[in-house]
Amino acid sequence: MRHAIGTLLVLVVLVCTFPQACSAYSVLTHEQIVDLLWDEQIKPLLLQKYPGATADDLRVAHSYAYGGCLIQDMGYYPFGNRLFSDLVHYVRSGDFVQALLSEATDVNEYRSSVVPAVPAGELINAVVANELQDREQLRKWIYVIEKREGNQSLTEEQVETKNGPLYRVLARDGVPLTPDQRRQDNARIGRLLHDTGQQAKLKQQYDDDEQKLEKLMRVMPQAFLYDYDGVDGKFVRLKFRPDPSYQPPDYEARVVHSLAGTVLIDSQHQRLAKLSGQLINGVNFGFGILGHIDNGGTIEIGRVQVGPLQWKTALLNIQLSGRLIFFKTISKQQYEVRSNFRAVPGDLSLADANDLLVSPILHSPGPKPRHGDPATTAFNLPQESLPE
Repeated sequence: MRHAIGTLLVLVVLVCTFPQACSAYSVLTHEQIVDLLWDEQIKPLLLQKYPGATADDLRVAHSYAYGGCLIQDMGYYPFGNRLFSDLVHYVRSGDFVQALLSEATDVNEYRSSVVPAVPAGELINAVVANELQDREQLRKWIYVIEKREGNQSLTEEQVETKNGPLYRVLARDGVPLTPDQRRQDNARIGRLLHDTGQQAKLKQQYDDDEQKLEKLMRVMPQAFLYDYDGVDGKFVRLKFRPDPSYQPPDYEARVVHSLAGTVLIDSQHQRLAKLSGQLINGVNFGFGILGHIDNGGTIEIGRVQVGPLQWKTALLNIQLSGRLIFFKTISKQQYEVRSNFRAVPGDLSLADANDLLVSPILHSPGPKPRHGDPATTAFNLPQESLPE
């Protein structure tokens, strides 16, 4: 027994004295992650982007994957630069991975760059946290809406206020309103400004829709399973599918849980750029007696950056069929594109918003922003910022 204890003490002293002898453990654990993900995730991703890759190509790519999973740690090895690894790990990891993906020229370079810095599920958690934090700020905006109503297209300008939104119709089917149509629209706004009951109903509808979108965000981490699916321009693409272990608490969560599709993530800011989902299963309510949603319906939500830390919904495309309306305050067929976002004071009343909508200053050309000015993003958002 005494000999065994002595041997154990010697081993402990050796490990503590020569810790570098154990550094290979870090390398092996990184390579094990590649091996575990190779058949189910990494190899299909390579064949999707490079369908002509042979078995020998994939074998070589496997070895490049080992290098790709270690490159962020190069600064922690002997003669390395710790600042490099600190930056790509904790500060600019999104920029680093995005650059590797966008500059890859063959299967090996692409393979060495697609080993994710974080699991897809953890990335979604960070994205949802940022989205919910942004929504808590309750900032108000004015923007232009292009929407479809039946066979007609409408162009509106809408202002968010503390009492709900107020909009003014600018054009129908691309044609500015006639004087008679303008008088009718002004009368509609006038009736709203003097009808507190209608104002309360309008605000409740707006709040309900916002809560539905927020609820969708909140269930995303629990309701779906996520896998990396490559890149789309400057965005990281993830595939999602229903998580069989998730138990939807209500009807709306059941509809959400029936979606499968893709999400595009701005990895630099960890924000949602676009969600595209399709109902892969029909949803019955009360065994179909209370209603149903048919499978095959689609939901698209696009988000764009309107300020340094602010993002807004710029695309809302809902095409559902069935006997029950998913968003109770909007139709099952809705298409809206929002653009030209500009910040307004958060304490605007509906009367203030009406004054703003008819103000000639609002519609006159403003000074051109300087290159690099934050106003370039917040006030003159290009439509191409929205991923297709």
